[in-house]
Amino acid sequence: MKRIILTAIVAAMATVGVAHAQTDSENRLRCNGEDPDLSIGACTALIQSGHEANNQLAVEFNDRGNAYYKKKDYDRALADFNQAIQIDPNYPTPYYNRGIVYGDQKNDTKRAIQDYDQAIRLKPGYVAALNNRGSAYDDLGQYDRAIQDYNEVLRADPSYGMAYTNRGVAFRNLHQYEKALTDYDQALKLDASKPNRWNNRCWTKLFLGRLPEAASDCDQAVKLKPAYGDALDGRGVIYLRMKQPDAAIAKFEAVLKRDNSDATALYGRGLAKGMKGDRAGATADLAAAKAQDAKVAVTFRDAGLAETTTAPPKAAPAHKKPKAK
Repeated sequence: MKRIILTAIVAAMATVGVAHAQTDSENRLRCNGEDPDLSIGACTALIQSGHEANNQLAVEFNDRGNAYYKKKDYDRALADFNQAIQIDPNYPTPYYNRGIVYGDQKNDTKRAIQDYDQAIRLKPGYVAALNNRGSAYDDLGQYDRAIQDYNEVLRADPSYGMAYTNRGVAFRNLHQYEKALTDYDQALKLDASKPNRWNNRCWTKLFLGRLPEAASDCDQAVKLKPAYGDALDGRGVIYLRMKQPDAAIAKFEAVLKRDNSDATALYGRGLAKGMKGDRAGATADLAAAKAQDAKVAVTFRDAGLAETTTAPPKAAPAHKKPKAK
């Protein structure tokens, strides 16, 4: 409901009303701006002003929630999205934003899906919500269901590159590597500046045994993002497959300098040390890797690298679960 204003008060405050209009207009621009501190101040001023209709108040709570999210104040962001929804239950955007908080920050994927569902019901064809719901289903291991959402995104917007990337991830998780490659190729045609797209294609080509092509893609990912641990890990695995343990160790240690708990790098370095005959070093690294990720050995076995051998076997199609995008 809009706020009721007595006519007598409006007449008495006519000149003040002009100043308020100017101030409110400026605050609305700041409230929806990129600077989170300015946004929070401006949105708060509007919320407390008493000038705003309910539908506008819902927008301002949503925008302030976005600003708090940028500042990593996720509890306040969640509170503002809740308030926006309470004021206007038919406003889809705060459901979408609340889904992001639940999924990415609260580790409540099922709750996130509920919010994406509601956003999509209120706004059919909401491609960002469809894409994020697909990613949430992927996190739950429901890869076919995720692909359904990505398909719907791409029917609505064939230029939505993130959906090609994410659908490629889902195909990769299903070991459908050729389909994954087709999607990564399309994503790169749309935007070749995204390092994760090169990295995803690198790993997929690695699983297919196309090692030189895989190496080229991982190298491009690192060129675009020099500290890209997953791409450096991929390059290390390629060197292991090529029986070049020293080169592999160099890549894994580049990762471990930035993150000494990276399970893939620890395990890969352990295998490389084993190839070189350093059994004590191999045992220590493999144990440290498993302490970080109990399933890391499965990743390497699927990639054709067995812990019990001193040299990798012939290439076999394999799967590495992608990190969250």
